[in-house]
Amino acid sequence: MAAAERSRALTRVQWLLRQLTEAPAELRIEALTADGGPGPCELLRALRVEPGLLVPADGAEVRAFRLTLPAGMGTRRGAEETGFIRSVDTVVDRFLNEVVRGLKPAE
Repeated sequence: MAAAERSRALTRVQWLLRQLTEAPAELRIEALTADGGPGPCELLRALRVEPGLLVPADGAEVRAFRLTLPAGMGTRRGAEETGFIRSVDTVVDRFLNEVVRGLKPAE
């Protein structure tokens, strides 16, 4: 039974990776398990080489994924090019365009 659970989890990881072909390599993906706890976490660049890194070692069911895109934040409070507000706008736009737009809901 453990082999079947592992296979199912790997299938879910591969399903997600197929949708992230245009996503940046520094995207961090965390597998969330059925018990609500955190599972393995890895950068997309590593998962493109070895998707099995995101499969929980204990055979826990993968129920969801958490996607995180790291970004530098501005050093000033204003809306100028180097400001914090502008940096937040930029990273949100990047996340939507490069990550979220390519995703489809699970069936």
